[in-house]
Amino acid sequence: GDEKKDDKKADAKKADKKADKKDDAKKDESASKVDAKDIYSKKCKSCHGATGKADTKLGEKNKIEDWTVAGWKSKWSAAKVEDIVTNGKSGTKMKPFKDKLTAEEIKAVSKYARSLGK
Repeated sequence: GDEKKDDKKADAKKADKKADKKDDAKKDESASKVDAKDIYSKKCKSCHGATGKADTKLGEKNKIEDWTVAGWKSKWSAAKVEDIVTNGKSGTKMKPFKDKLTAEEIKAVSKYARSLGK
C-alpha cells in the first residue's frame, strides 16, 4: 500500500510546479501591463477630464457626458465603452482609436475610464 502514497506525493509535486508556472505568467503579464492611467492622460483627459466629469473646454464645447453622474456606469457597459474607444461614436467628436492603440491598451484604458464613472 505504500506505493500509492508515493504516487500522490509525486502528483502533488507536479501540481505545485504547474502552479508556480502560472504565477510566473501572471507576473510577466503585469510587467507588460499597459499603463491605462497614462494612456488616459495622453489620449482622453483633454476632453473627458481627469475625473471623467468632462469639465474641460472641449468637454463643455462638445457637450460630453459627465461619467460621474449616478447611473452612468449601469448605462455604459464595459463592452460598450470598449466599442466606442475602438470605433468612435458617431455624431460626436469621439474618434476611433483602433489604429492608435493596441487591443490590450483599448481594453485597459476603457476599464480605467469606466472606473471613473458612477
